[in-house]
Amino acid sequence: MPTRTRAAIVLFALLVAVTASPLAARPVVAADLTPLTAGHLSRRMSGEIFGYLPYWSIGSWTDDYLHYDALTDIAIFGVGIKKSGHLDTASPGYIDLMSATGTQIIEHAHARGVRIHITFQSFGSDRNTALFGSPTALATFVAEARALIRQRGADGANLDIESLPSANWPAFAGVVSSLRGKARKDNPIARITVATYPSAAGAKLAKMATDAGADRVFIMAYNYRTALANPVGSTDPLLRADGGLSLTTTLDSYASHAVPAGRILLGLPFYGFTWPTVDESLNADRRPVSDGLGDGDAFFPYRLAQDGLPTGAIVDHDPVERTARITWYDEAKASWYQSYYDDPQSLAPKAKLAISHGLAGMGIWALGYERGVPGYWETIAATFPAPKILSVKVSPNPTDSRSVTVKTTWDAGAHAVTKMRLSNDGSTWSDWRTAAASTPWKVSSTNGTRPVYVQIRDAALARSAVVAGKTVLDTVAPTVTSLTLVRQGTKHRWKISYLASDATSGVAGYRVRYRIGSGSWQTLQSFTTSTSAYLKIPRRYAVTFSVKAKDNAGNWSDARYRRTP
Repeated sequence: MPTRTRAAIVLFALLVAVTASPLAARPVVAADLTPLTAGHLSRRMSGEIFGYLPYWSIGSWTDDYLHYDALTDIAIFGVGIKKSGHLDTASPGYIDLMSATGTQIIEHAHARGVRIHITFQSFGSDRNTALFGSPTALATFVAEARALIRQRGADGANLDIESLPSANWPAFAGVVSSLRGKARKDNPIARITVATYPSAAGAKLAKMATDAGADRVFIMAYNYRTALANPVGSTDPLLRADGGLSLTTTLDSYASHAVPAGRILLGLPFYGFTWPTVDESLNADRRPVSDGLGDGDAFFPYRLAQDGLPTGAIVDHDPVERTARITWYDEAKASWYQSYYDDPQSLAPKAKLAISHGLAGMGIWALGYERGVPGYWETIAATFPAPKILSVKVSPNPTDSRSVTVKTTWDAGAHAVTKMRLSNDGSTWSDWRTAAASTPWKVSSTNGTRPVYVQIRDAALARSAVVAGKTVLDTVAPTVTSLTLVRQGTKHRWKISYLASDATSGVAGYRVRYRIGSGSWQTLQSFTTSTSAYLKIPRRYAVTFSVKAKDNAGNWSDARYRRTP
C-alpha cells in the first residue's frame, strides 16, 4: 500500500505467514458477486472509516477480526497493473481477492453495509511512464479493471499509483474519469478513490484527480519519517518538532490547493518504526549504519500483544508530535532503541483532524497491524460517534386523532444532526425531513397502542439507532353502562349512580346534568371522576338526569337519561 517501505511489507508478510493460510490452499472462485445498492449502505460512524486490507493480512483469522461494525469501506490490496495495462493475475493480491476467503470477506462486508474496493497498484517511475504513456495500455487496464470490479461485486476501485511522473498526471486523471464512468454504468454508486502523497505535489495530483471525478482522495499521511530518518520520531507527526512536514501542514497544503475537504480521507498508520539511537532522549539521533546495527525496522503494534514489551522498556508520549514511544537499552547490542508508533492515546488527536477539518473521514494502513491490542477501535468509535436518540415522546397520549406531535431529543455526536425520518411500523419510512425537536405526524388508523419509530441522520450521513415512542389511539367513545336513582328521604336528596366502560383508553370521568320538568338543563357536575352525585331537591319535583362519560382520549359518550318516579 501507499508510501510504505518494501522492507516493511516483506517483514510483515513474514510475521503473519504463520497465521495466514497458504496461497495454494485458496482456490479461485468463479461465481460473480453483487455490489451494494444505496439502500444497503450502512453508516454507523459519523464519518467514513476506510481501511486497506493487504493480501498478507488475509488468512483464516481475518473475517473474525475485521470490524465490520465500524468500517465503512474496505480496500482489498491489491492487484498489480502490468506495463501493458493487463492485470497481474499471478500476483498474491489477485489470488487472494479471487479466493474463497476473499469471497467470504466481500459477502460479509456487504451483509453489514460496508463497501468493498479493489486496489489496483503500479509502483516505480519507469513502469508508470510506460503504462501512462500508452493510450492502448490504459484502455486495456480500464476494461480489465471494470470487468474485475463487476465480477467480484466490488463497490469501487482504489488507484494506488506511486512514483508517477508529473508529465503523466493528465493521463492519470483521464483514467480516473474513464474508469469512474464505466464503473457507474454497472453500479450507480461505484466510487473511485486515489491514493496521494502528503506533500504539495500530492495535493496538486489530488486536485487534478478530484476535478476528473475522483470520489475520494486517500492521503497517505505517514512515512514522514522512514527507516533512514535522522533524528528519529513519529512517522505521522501531528506537528513536527523540527518544523518539517506534518499532518497539520499537509492538510493546510491540500486546502491551499483547493482539494475538496469533503472528498479527503486522512490516512493514518497502524505501524511505526524502531531505530537504534545514540541515547534515550526524545527525537534522538539514529545510530549510523556504519555501527553495524542497521537502519530502522517497521514496528507493528500487534507484536506487543504477542511478545510484550522489551525488557526494561519505558513507554511515554511525545507531547509535540503526539506519538507513543517505547525506549529501552539492549545490553547484547550495547545500544539504545526507540520505537515510535500510534497507540490509541496518540491516535485520538490525529483522527480528530478529520472532524475539525471537515474531511470525509479517516483511512487506515493497514487493517490487522493492530489486532490483539485493545483501544484502537474504541478510540475510532469515540472520535466518530453517530448521533444518538435520547428520547421519543408522542403527544397527546392517549389521543382521539391520528394527528400527533413527535418530540425527539438527541445527542448529536461528531457532527450536527440534519435529518430525521419516521415510521409507524419500523419498516416503511417517510422521506428524510429536516430534523426538528418537535414534528407533526400521523399514526396508523387502527385503535390501540400505536408506536412511532424515529431515526436521525447527521451531516456526515451517520444514522442513529431506531428508537420508538408510542401513543394510544382511541376513536371510539365510551359507553355509559348503568344509571340508577335512589331517594335518600332523610337527607331530602337524590343519589345518582352511574358507570361507563371504555376498552381502549379507559374512562376519564363524567358530566352530570339535570332538569326540572321541561325546564332548561342545569349542570350538576361539569366533570367528575366520582361514580355518584347528589341533588337535594323536594320529592314533588319531577327531575330528569343526564350522564355522559369521557374517555382518556377525549371522546364523549352519548348521554344516558333517567327520570325520577
